[in-house]
Amino acid sequence: MAGIESINDPIRNYISSKKTTKRTKNQDRWLLKSIDNVLERKNRPPSEGKFYPSVFGNPCDKYLYMAYNGLLDWDTIKPRIQRIFDHGGTFEGRMKKYLEKAELYIDDEVSIKNEDPPISGRIDFIIKHDKYEEALLELKTIKDEDFKELKEAPKHEHLIQLQIYLNLTDRDYGVVLYENKNDQNLKAFKVDRDKKIWEDILDRCKKIMAMTIEPEECTGMWYCKCKNRR
Repeated sequence: MAGIESINDPIRNYISSKKTTKRTKNQDRWLLKSIDNVLERKNRPPSEGKFYPSVFGNPCDKYLYMAYNGLLDWDTIKPRIQRIFDHGGTFEGRMKKYLEKAELYIDDEVSIKNEDPPISGRIDFIIKHDKYEEALLELKTIKDEDFKELKEAPKHEHLIQLQIYLNLTDRDYGVVLYENKNDQNLKAFKVDRDKKIWEDILDRCKKIMAMTIEPEECTGMWYCKCKNRR
């Protein structure tokens, strides 16, 4: 056995050395820092007295209360995150060109507002559709592992967002279109208007607006922005 171990040890050491991630060398740190310095910024929290469609995917009422009442802190957007946002922005520009070429484009960046409860948002695209006179299109870029996990429906938070747009514009059909950040493959999930989901959203808005005290418990995921609030 000792002989076998003496043979295996060098093999293990070789494999281990191959797995070790070495720091990238020969980098122009000045250039990288110069770019990062102009990208880092503070991100304004949601305005007080409004609900935004993107917040309803979070099940935490404490977070929604804070968002509605303007209590969320300013976020620091790090340079890498800003580049991710910018990459998503290029998706919208490219998709507009594709839709125009396919003669499906009607409009984009369409602002919507609801007075009671106060909901304010923006629809990515309104397009022509073969089965519907018009359809709403919501765009999302997503990392490879999450893209592969999507099999039958969009992510819950994206479904809720599109349901709000469908109900506020009195349309019956929309699509959540995902682009894989790694290889630009696409998935287009069909979404039919669901009035029960809309009623639940309205009831949640009314509950939050009626609150006079901030909920004590955070019921969101580990990354919920109210986790560390006391």
